[in-house]
Amino acid sequence: MAAQHPLARELAAYAENGVILDTETTGLGSSDEVIEIAVIDTIGNILLNTTVKPSRPYGDDNEAASVHGIRYSELLDAPSWPQVQEQLIDIAAERPILIYNADFDIRLMQQSAILHGIALAEYRAGCMMKLYSQWYAARHREKPRRHRLIQAASDCGVRVTHAHRALADCLTTLGVFRYMLDNSSHLTVDNDYQARNRRTNTDANPHGHLYGHTVVFTGDLSRPRPEIQQMAADAGCRCTANVSPKTTILVLGATDLSAVKNGISSKERRAKELQAAGHPIQILNEAEFMRLLGG
Repeated sequence: MAAQHPLARELAAYAENGVILDTETTGLGSSDEVIEIAVIDTIGNILLNTTVKPSRPYGDDNEAASVHGIRYSELLDAPSWPQVQEQLIDIAAERPILIYNADFDIRLMQQSAILHGIALAEYRAGCMMKLYSQWYAARHREKPRRHRLIQAASDCGVRVTHAHRALADCLTTLGVFRYMLDNSSHLTVDNDYQARNRRTNTDANPHGHLYGHTVVFTGDLSRPRPEIQQMAADAGCRCTANVSPKTTILVLGATDLSAVKNGISSKERRAKELQAAGHPIQILNEAEFMRLLGG
């Protein structure tokens, strides 16, 4: 008898006590911030839905505003991020949060806190985009790949209305989540899934020739990511999820150019911003990194 797929158990756990969050922002960069946020539970109850007054104004020609349609003039009476973060902590401090492309939303939420001079909040966030990628791959027995929310909704027969507003995108994400939950009972664990998700000991080897380096991976790699992370750790690297001033190497896998802005991922964009500010970050493709490892 095939074992229940770990994704089925994970989805069930989120359904029990999780919430879904989405934001709209002033842009994608390291100085942008949240201007709208919504949170719903997995039944569809609205727990938070508000615009947010940013720390500084932006013009009507703002590129992000052309997508979500939120003008600065609409935000003058909205609460600021410190007020909203306090509400968010009350709502979700003890609950797991599902976010479609969690790295982006969490980064913008933390940037908003920094811009307003308040302490960073800690969130139990999971990435719905990654969950959907794994679920879709398991269901169709193919290699995981990135799916935009609009693509996932189409695949799951979820109707999309008012896209690129926080509450509407929460409801779209909920529709995808419910479809996944209802169609996970027949997923089975195969060898490829086990290889991709095998736990590794990624503590940096202090005797490795790359000891002291901090590595971040982005995009689809030719080998399972845990395998390459293990190789990096054996060589002395510390592996982290997000690019920061402590990052010394960013490894670029294949990227779905239709799913990223201007053909560049948010991690690569952040690395180049840090390079321009004088941080010594190497940006390597997978083959270059493997040569650096000696593999």
